[in-house]
Amino acid sequence: MFPSLLNALGVWLVEGIGFLTGFVTSGTAFPKPLRPEEERELLMKKEAGDEGA
Repeated sequence: MFPSLLNALGVWLVEGIGFLTGFVTSGTAFPKPLRPEEERELLMKKEAGDEGA
């Protein structure tokens, strides 16, 4: 019983790592970067105290 439990745990870990790697490298995990003008504008708003920026 114990070896089969370890085997199942190993398979679960390998599948989980594969899923996470695929998710991060697929391009859907992170938003697209802002254009320089948008970034500059939001940074100025943030410095002025706008918490929504």
